[in-house]
Amino acid sequence: RRLRELERTGDIMNDRNGYVVTYRASAPMAVVSCRRRMGVDEFGQWYGTLYERIAKEGLTPDGVTGAMYYDEEFHEEASDIELFVGVRERERADRILEARECAMTVHRGAWSSLSEAYAALAERIREDGRVWDGAPFDLYVKTPHDGYAPQDCETEVWCPVR
Repeated sequence: RRLRELERTGDIMNDRNGYVVTYRASAPMAVVSCRRRMGVDEFGQWYGTLYERIAKEGLTPDGVTGAMYYDEEFHEEASDIELFVGVRERERADRILEARECAMTVHRGAWSSLSEAYAALAERIREDGRVWDGAPFDLYVKTPHDGYAPQDCETEVWCPVR
């Protein structure tokens, strides 16, 4: 279907509101993390706690920052969420997020519209006869904390599949 559509339109980005969905393995990640029921307005507080811990324990962040979502349905005010920060000291990490086969897309813009990326992933996974197989996660590539305006943010959205 996708090849016929590409041949017809010549536009690889014409569907899913501009989201290009690919399948690939996520990279394994050594992380320090905190998992709890929280709202998105609490992310800053809990990331602050993680970075304080990283400094106190003499760990080295590797540039990876993300969030994993465990509830079947996301609720902005309170969901089961694990925030994580990648570290270079694999042996001292809280856990290793193993490589997984995933559907992945990149969301560009404010986090308030991330649901559009998840909708594109769900549509593509369904079309391809695959199913979600684990907790989806976001990797924050460009954020307001790095000096980017919300409209210039970039988030990778990953969903394990089988």
